[in-house]
Amino acid sequence: MSKTALLAAGAFAAGKAREAKRATENESGKFTSLKEATLNKPLVWLTILGVGAYALYKLGSAIGKKLTLSNADADIRSAQKTGETASYSSATYSQLADKIYAAVMYTWGTDEQAIYDVFNLMKNNIDVALLIKAFGKRRLEFSTQDAELGAHLSNDLDSTEIAKINSILSSKGITYRF
Repeated sequence: MSKTALLAAGAFAAGKAREAKRATENESGKFTSLKEATLNKPLVWLTILGVGAYALYKLGSAIGKKLTLSNADADIRSAQKTGETASYSSATYSQLADKIYAAVMYTWGTDEQAIYDVFNLMKNNIDVALLIKAFGKRRLEFSTQDAELGAHLSNDLDSTEIAKINSILSSKGITYRF
């Protein structure tokens, strides 16, 4: 784009901005309220959007930390300190992880009921942490990448199905969410 075209576009935009400002002012050139004056400033909107995006990022990262394989051992130790114990043997958690993997990989579509059945067997936070640990990282469907349990669930289930898993967990007092 030429310099002349850029200058013309800038002048046009500046004129439109002045026109929009005049449309929100009364006859004396003043805004009719503080709210009106504040909300007509682009910097205010950028600040609001920036703070909102940062809050969502922090919320997402706080939730995501709880569901990672790297935090499973720490979560298990933390839950054991509160008196929780594993409900099953390590072999059982491996079998349950295999059941979930088969439900997302080897069936025509996804076998949601098999996944719900596994989460219905979870009794406390240690059970879920041990399931995440037993699942480890496995190949995603139609991919060459490995991913943890949470990624497999979000890849194969829609939001209502994930909400059902979270409902199962919350009904048992389990704090993990997917």
